[in-house]
Amino acid sequence: GLGSGVTVINNLSQVVASFPSLAANAAATTHSLLKLLACANTLGRLASGQLSDRLASREHGQGRVGRVAFTAACIAGMAFGQFLLSVVTDGADAAVGLFVGVFVVGWCFGALFWAMPTLVMELFGAKHFGANRGFMGLSPAIGGYLLSTVLAGRAYEANAGGGGGGGG
Repeated sequence: GLGSGVTVINNLSQVVASFPSLAANAAATTHSLLKLLACANTLGRLASGQLSDRLASREHGQGRVGRVAFTAACIAGMAFGQFLLSVVTDGADAAVGLFVGVFVVGWCFGALFWAMPTLVMELFGAKHFGANRGFMGLSPAIGGYLLSTVLAGRAYEANAGGGGGGGG
């Protein structure tokens, strides 16, 4: 979920650099993708709250979507965004594919950040909310480290042509 979003954020410049067709404008493309991700993240945070509230409060429980199901849908959306990024091929449409994948990942990243405190409250109650939320707040840091630094860094080093490059 959140760790995979952090991985995209931390490694976006390496992703762009891996496409020879984008090499001429790699810095500008990376900056544009980061701006898009930030905007999509913000929109995901704002829109998901209202969407989740509307889905959770449907009349008489018909068609009701609970917070857990909504969060699962956000995680599925993040997986879809990651899939989109994984199937982008080099060529004329590489930038378009990256922009679509980054938008989906950004939106779902924001939605998941919004959903986590609400999910913690719903699953564990208000009694120890601060401690539970603090523990759940570690998930982006731990997931980001494991996925971004350990896994993606090793994959990049193993596949990078030449002298490699680091995480980041």
